[in-house]
Amino acid sequence: MYRLEQLHPLTIVFYFIAVTLPPALSMHPALVFLSLVCSFLLPFARRDRRRAAGVLFPLLLMLLSAVLNPLFYHNGMTVLFILNDRPVTLEALRYGLTAGGMVAAALYWFSVFSRVMTGDKWMGLLGRLSPRWALLTAMALRFVPLTAAQAGRIHRAQQGAGLYRGENIVDRFRGAVREFSILTTWALENGITTADSMEARGYGSGRRSFYAPCRLTRRDGVFFALTLALTGITLYAVSAGFLTVQFYPRTLLPPATPWGLAGCAAYGLAALMPTLTEEGDRIRWRCLTSGI
Repeated sequence: MYRLEQLHPLTIVFYFIAVTLPPALSMHPALVFLSLVCSFLLPFARRDRRRAAGVLFPLLLMLLSAVLNPLFYHNGMTVLFILNDRPVTLEALRYGLTAGGMVAAALYWFSVFSRVMTGDKWMGLLGRLSPRWALLTAMALRFVPLTAAQAGRIHRAQQGAGLYRGENIVDRFRGAVREFSILTTWALENGITTADSMEARGYGSGRRSFYAPCRLTRRDGVFFALTLALTGITLYAVSAGFLTVQFYPRTLLPPATPWGLAGCAAYGLAALMPTLTEEGDRIRWRCLTSGI
């Protein structure tokens, strides 16, 4: 097992598909819980403080889903209480909590994915298939942080000029609308400038070449094979019905079977591989430095 940054882009994309697909297909609470815990631990294992600081929003989204789902969907046989002449059921609460946990785990996974899968890796992955799509994807990924940085500069400039006042809601709304208008104008002008610059450099006038810094190595094969084997066990357990859950009209979990337990264990190990890799490298490094 190796760090995600050292792997080929194809291996990285396959891994993140493998860890997000089984919980979405089965909605089994055990798979959702494993996905949520492993994706929650990964930013801390990577010592990614910026991503670790944003862990509260997905959890709040999960709790909001658990609260709102029983208020709007009243299916289920176990009535907890009556609210405005409408039943609030335990089954709807369980489904909302499970669905919210699945969405929160997906947000955690793709938060790490956006850090690992950089623009040059997208170019290396899609360059041979479609250089135009590769360039478009890289530009889109680059445009998001540029827009966020420009929005911060516009806000600070408006505050420095005394045009953004926060005394009341009306002033804040006017300032926000003005900043959004300035940001939209900047984005359109930046797009036109980029297009003119690419045309001036001869983009699209001939056959396009590209530089691919990534090569498939033995470590990619090992990681890919492990991910494929573990995910295959989990997907077989899901497709065979060993990890199929029925929420309505009454929540019915499948009985504990060897294949069901094997599917959960395989998925948990697959989801923990990056965390174990990070911690294993850190422990190995400490052992090497302690002997100096």
